[in-house]
Amino acid sequence: MISRIRLEDWRAYSELDLPLGPGTTFVVAPNGIGKTSLVEAATWALFGDAARHPEGAVRLGRPEAAAEVDVDLPDGKRLTIRRRLPPGGPRTAAPPPDATLDGVRLAPDDIARQLRDAFGADPALLARLAMIRSLDKPDAAAAPDLQQHLCEQFGIDGLQAAVVHLNNVLKDTARATRDIKKSTGATLKALEGLREQHADAEAAAAGARTAHDDAARAAAAATALVRDATTDREAHDEQARRAAALRDVAAAADPPVRRSTANADIPAVLEERERAHQQAADDARADAAAHTARARAAETALAELDVADADCPVCLRPLGPEDTARARAQHLADIEQAGQAADAARAAEEQALARLAVARQLSTQARRLAPPPAAPGGTPPPPVLTDVELAAARRAAEAAAGAAQAAADALVEARSAEMTARHRADQAKQDIEARDALVAHYAREAAATTAKDAAETTIKTLLDQTIEPLADEISNRWKTLFPDRGPLGLDASGAVRRTVNGLPLPFGSFSTGERMAAQVLLRLLVLQSATRSTFIWIDEPLEHLDPASRRHVASLLARAARPDSVQQIVVTTYEEPLARRLEARDPDRVRLVHVRPRGGN
Repeated sequence: MISRIRLEDWRAYSELDLPLGPGTTFVVAPNGIGKTSLVEAATWALFGDAARHPEGAVRLGRPEAAAEVDVDLPDGKRLTIRRRLPPGGPRTAAPPPDATLDGVRLAPDDIARQLRDAFGADPALLARLAMIRSLDKPDAAAAPDLQQHLCEQFGIDGLQAAVVHLNNVLKDTARATRDIKKSTGATLKALEGLREQHADAEAAAAGARTAHDDAARAAAAATALVRDATTDREAHDEQARRAAALRDVAAAADPPVRRSTANADIPAVLEERERAHQQAADDARADAAAHTARARAAETALAELDVADADCPVCLRPLGPEDTARARAQHLADIEQAGQAADAARAAEEQALARLAVARQLSTQARRLAPPPAAPGGTPPPPVLTDVELAAARRAAEAAAGAAQAAADALVEARSAEMTARHRADQAKQDIEARDALVAHYAREAAATTAKDAAETTIKTLLDQTIEPLADEISNRWKTLFPDRGPLGLDASGAVRRTVNGLPLPFGSFSTGERMAAQVLLRLLVLQSATRSTFIWIDEPLEHLDPASRRHVASLLARAARPDSVQQIVVTTYEEPLARRLEARDPDRVRLVHVRPRGGN
């Protein structure tokens, strides 16, 4: 049994040193304090990689966690194992464990051998049977690997592998025999006839392939003809539409453009009109500028008449009053005439610019609508099919496509017939060869059946002899707990069932309390009968049970420890009042331990 467990930096425990003894120990602590961590640490310290690798067990900020157990072996020796766990997941390699046997250091590879020799079971099986953290799961309906363990214990695990192999042999033999029996009974003469049929079908398939290729090419050519003719027709219609639009543009232009009869000349004429309107606008703008300058010169001369001692600009003699009056009248007339002329020039410019804008818009439209120039020496476009001709071409393409599809169908049928003929010929050949081997298959089947039956009988006899006392014992203990709920049974695989009104009730239909009690009984009996383990640790077996079931299971655990078999039962729970009552009732066999983490975070 485990006489002491020591933890360092393991989850909630900065350090823990907990001595343990025989009997039933209830480890009491509120939820979240570390009861499950205690079972997890003890399991890993004892069994290492044979148990589940702990995840996240190292306290935050610590370089590693450590778990150490002292185990008093059945022969009186003490095995001490200390394992260290670095931070990280299951793939993080842990340092080798330190182990001693009565103070003598053990090699890491010797730990599993010592445990196997001492407790009579593989460490992986012991880790699941003796250190239990999942009894509340509904799928835990059997002792893990019980049948395999018993077969290894009796040295008949090789018989199990032989039974699997023989079953595969029987399946293969039965399948081959069934296939042979389905043969058509073909003769050599019939085989020759089938081969001739296959040759004829092969030739027919080749002819169908040629016909299909010819029809496919004809259909492709007819489809291309329709596609090209449709494209040409669409291009012709588009040209007609553009020509009509170009004539509409010409109709909206100046008379010189409207008089043009050739569509090809319209863009050039419009460009010429655009240049003419631009020139007219430029000329009108120049005239307006010249008239404006003349008016400003007259205004300047008029202003000089108002200056004292003004002279004649021609003879440079002083002007008299009459001369000044005549000059003033002349300058005013020149200013008016120049202004009128400038206004007329500006109006002509605006009119020319308006015509220029219209000409530019029409010229842009014309350039967009004009057909592209033909390449010199190019081939003339193909003739455009009429509606009647195009409809006839489409009907011809549809007919060619139908012929190609019919040829494809004929090819599929011919190839299918060829494959069928070849399969029949091959099958006839196989039938003739297979019938010769039928006698050998029957002999092989008979030998495999005899060997399998013998192996299964041996396995069943040995397992039944071992399981029967277990089944009787678990049934008797069940009746003590639940005298009115029907007998409990156990089969060779370790599966539990009970009988209700003469009918079997599967384990999954048990109540929660019944499942828990049955599993505790089964684990204890398997440890007692199939191993030499002296301890069992169970994490939270009373959780989620109703009060009555909680009392039943707790009482069962309090009475289950025995000096001659399972000496130590450690149970984690938060049910302190119930555990305290059981301790008070039987202080020699029941112990209550409070666990609280020590140390800082």
